[in-house]
Amino acid sequence: MTYPTPYEVGWHTWSAGTSTARNTPTDVYTPALTVTGRAVRVIGWAPTRELEPNTTRVESDIDLYVPPGVASQPKDVVDLPFGRFEVVGWAEDFNYGPFGFQPGSVVKLKRIQH
Repeated sequence: MTYPTPYEVGWHTWSAGTSTARNTPTDVYTPALTVTGRAVRVIGWAPTRELEPNTTRVESDIDLYVPPGVASQPKDVVDLPFGRFEVVGWAEDFNYGPFGFQPGSVVKLKRIQH
């Protein structure tokens, strides 16, 4: 069983660019943040809901539900219809249960404030 992917988001993949004079790497996004991100089909998204405090998790605004095979990493940027968000932390991968069911992953997003 697989979940449908009725929504499309724009995805900008982060990589470390050349270092500055202070030996700090610059951020490089593919595609650049000045254009629309690469189209990625997703299951959906919802506001993050924490039922009880958990200090081991990253602080996020949106949970993005992605199918198996969608790769994400911290600092990637995702364009949703209502704003731009940065990936925080690593995806919560639910694809390795005991019965072969692969529902996908949850990617934590934090709104980018300008």
